[in-house]
Amino acid sequence: MKKTINKAVLKIVGITIIIVIAGFTIYQSQWLQDRKQNIIGTWACDSAPNWKLEFTDSGICFWHSSDGTIEEFTYSISSEFAPNGSEHTFLKLIAVSSDVYDPGEVVEYAINSLGDDKMTLETIQPKLSYIYFTRE
Repeated sequence: MKKTINKAVLKIVGITIIIVIAGFTIYQSQWLQDRKQNIIGTWACDSAPNWKLEFTDSGICFWHSSDGTIEEFTYSISSEFAPNGSEHTFLKLIAVSSDVYDPGEVVEYAINSLGDDKMTLETIQPKLSYIYFTRE
């Protein structure tokens, strides 16, 4: 009798864990999809308005500068959970055509904030500062 109760409790605990994991996965997937949609568009750097990032829905990011130079990157957005449970989002750029970066070179930023008209990126390597953007 006691063995049957223990098995039932273990089944309930196991099912609960599966439901919780599935819930987090679905939540993260939707949240991440929202971020991916929200970044699409052109963003001007607040401190250097002639530097603009243009994100397309096909995973391409163009860097536009004041001298007419256009650099091309592929981009992806990912997230991970910190030990304290908070979710952090990252932007990964891979150089395709650039005067600054070699093809295939990776540039990463932490997405500190991303709203309808404002975005803040944090440089990761080297950890320099925050870069603020306004949607055009």
